[in-house]
Amino acid sequence: MNLKEMAGCLGWVSAFLLFSMLVPFLGPLLGLLTPQPFFYYSTKLGRVQGAALTLVVIFIVGALGALAGAGRVVILAAEYGILGFAIARLFDKKRDLIRTVFLATGLLALTGLTALFLMAGFRGVGLADLVRDYLTAEFTATIDVYRELGVLETTGNDLDLTVKAFVDVFIRILPALMIVGTGLVVWLNALIAKLILTAKKIWREDDVKAKLWQAPEQLVWGLIVSGFAAFFLSGTARWIAVNLIIVMGTVYFFHGLCIMIFLLDKHKVPSWLRVGLYILIAVQQLFLLVLALAGLFDQWMDFRKLRKATGA
Repeated sequence: MNLKEMAGCLGWVSAFLLFSMLVPFLGPLLGLLTPQPFFYYSTKLGRVQGAALTLVVIFIVGALGALAGAGRVVILAAEYGILGFAIARLFDKKRDLIRTVFLATGLLALTGLTALFLMAGFRGVGLADLVRDYLTAEFTATIDVYRELGVLETTGNDLDLTVKAFVDVFIRILPALMIVGTGLVVWLNALIAKLILTAKKIWREDDVKAKLWQAPEQLVWGLIVSGFAAFFLSGTARWIAVNLIIVMGTVYFFHGLCIMIFLLDKHKVPSWLRVGLYILIAVQQLFLLVLALAGLFDQWMDFRKLRKATGA
């Protein structure tokens, strides 16, 4: 590790984080790519020097953030740094894309939960109170922006009731949203990292394995039980079931996405049409549901004819 490599990683990480904090709308999306510099230099330098570079950059970013009055930036830098380094190490062990996503998601979710507990401990408050205060501040700030733009006219007690309703719902489904959000961030960065490795001819994974991936058959029973629990139970048990449904629905979405990629490749759909389809999926939530349902019913419909090919 030399000064040029450290400066390069630090510069890119700082740029992504600054964009995420200062540029509306597009900034947070670009901020999701912060793990990429960590991944690139960890792949280039190897395990030991990559780990050292990651720790040094996290420390410097945290110190600069503290001086600028943005102390929580060190948490983002740490989470993204761990993710970038983890993806590099998993790919170095020749893990396939799907397994990399699941393993890295578990690691990042654990890191995020640990960070929340540490923050709650330093502030001397409970974890639920910490999350509630943060969400209340964020929702209030968002509503204030919309009100200044003339989109909303909510004020006073109406505003307080609106914020409280949103926060109450979000806190109840926050575990599922954290897991799903983490999984999507990991998937995006792992996919881009894979493209970088392929472009540099460092390693090329056989895409067939990813396209043939499917959710475990036993998962459907968990979905059925959770569905009944969400419908018939109440209180904490109902919200636990709702969280499980959201997480399992996301797993089936990725199952459906693998089916779609398989069929696109099979019928040799051109790249420009694929890009349009991916954009449509991203902006139209109905297609997310369609892919999740395709993943669920694939256990009976076998859209890719995998059982026929294996004689099952």
